Amino acid sequence: LALVGTGSLVIGVGITLVATVARSEGGFFAGAIVAGVGFAGAFQGAIRTVLPLAEPEHRAGVLSVIYVVSYVALGLPAILAGVFVVQTGSLEGTARGYGIAVMALAAIAFAGLADTLGSVRGYTHARDTLPHTLHRVRRQRRDSWMIVRSPWTSTHGQRQ
Repeated sequence: LALVGTGSLVIGVGITLVATVARSEGGFFAGAIVAGVGFAGAFQGAIRTVLPLAEPEHRAGVLSVIYVVSYVALGLPAILAGVFVVQTGSLEGTARGYGIAVMALAAIAFAGLADTLGSVRGYTHARDTLPHTLHRVRRQRRDSWMIVRSPWTSTHGQRQ
């Protein structure tokens, strides 16, 4: 999900940037929809990747940290873009720079995810990724480790 989301984010922002240059309202809204779907997929993928790795008593704290980091990551660039518009007087230039930066960061995230997910336990395909593998979780009252199946696998470890 995170891989599809980051890819869609790059494509959606690209469509939006092209639509602003072409002054196409329909293209702008289409790009915004694709980028929004991409952002949602990337965000959900991040949560679905990180949250199962946290122990049950720490999941609320991990989720709150994810949200705080997300709000800072969205708010700070918007504030900086506002300052840049005031300094330069160019809304279009700021939008282009902002969009290019978002595309570059999403492309870096996409490449990192593709590389990481391709090498998880020797798998070479994105569909054989972390959510489909077994997670190691520490038992609460013992020092031994146990294998817990992720919610995305069946009881026999096969993909559903």
